[in-house]
Amino acid sequence: MEKLLLTGFEPFGKEKINPSEIIVKKMHGRNIGGKKVISQVLPVNFSCGEIIWREIENVAPRYILGLGLAGGRNQICLERIAINLSPENKKIFVDGADAYFSHLPLESILEELHKNNIPARISNSAGTYFCNYVMYYTLHYLKYRDLSIKAGFVHLPYIPEQVLDRDLPSMSLKTMEKAVEIVIRSI
Repeated sequence: MEKLLLTGFEPFGKEKINPSEIIVKKMHGRNIGGKKVISQVLPVNFSCGEIIWREIENVAPRYILGLGLAGGRNQICLERIAINLSPENKKIFVDGADAYFSHLPLESILEELHKNNIPARISNSAGTYFCNYVMYYTLHYLKYRDLSIKAGFVHLPYIPEQVLDRDLPSMSLKTMEKAVEIVIRSI
């Protein structure tokens, strides 16, 4: 059975929970679409890149799917591009490409999500925080090591519990779990 490395992040900033962490923990060890899911929760700091590299070596996955929180977004966002820019506004790798593109079939994944009535879109920016950092770090490592692993990143909105006293969009955890399962089956 092929292995899929699924990553998410711990809560950060003022957030007490992170839906990516919850989903990653729930899916650990599951078989989804013929892929054995191996999960890793990442810290929201610069060690997350090295952890990704270690996990790629230890797990030897065929696929890597990163998840992260993008509070304020109202849809599942399939990230197309990671840029060589760290949260400190510096290059992640001085000799790295300006950007890397996701290896995932984003159009067909989007079509499957829409068939299942899940609000989703393709995003052309993974941002400039640690979600972009992990996506770029992963894609750079795969290119550097010449590994034929399919990898990409998905941003998730808040869950309702996170916006009880804020006027911000959210999505149920159940819908997000279903979306992540669809993404995994589609890659």
